[in-house]
Amino acid sequence: MFKRSSIVNNLNVNAVERSSIIEIGDSEILTTCAIVFALQREFPYFWGDEAKLERYNTYKKKIELPIIQEQMNISFHNQGSIIKVENIDITAMSVAGVVQVGRSRIVDAEARVLNIRHLIGEHYKKNK
Repeated sequence: MFKRSSIVNNLNVNAVERSSIIEIGDSEILTTCAIVFALQREFPYFWGDEAKLERYNTYKKKIELPIIQEQMNISFHNQGSIIKVENIDITAMSVAGVVQVGRSRIVDAEARVLNIRHLIGEHYKKNK
């Protein structure tokens, strides 16, 4: 891999969370993963086994990599060994996001998010 130096004069980041990466410079492999399970109930009663992720299809399914069949012609002309960036302003990154100034051979990111909201229906509220 062609080696370079990455220079960022100003980097302003408000929030980076849940397996996100900010990479300044070249890397071989970037791997990030986020498994998020959120359960909200209007009436706060929990059985204690709600977070067994194997019972939800969101977490059981294997993520298949797409097969790229398009023919691509790519050419690069590197005029120097320095990447210069004046300013990067990031409001927020979450759930396996990647920002990179540089080059990676492989970027592997996975995010599986499941939000469950149990709300008490009008029927229940009227008969209580």
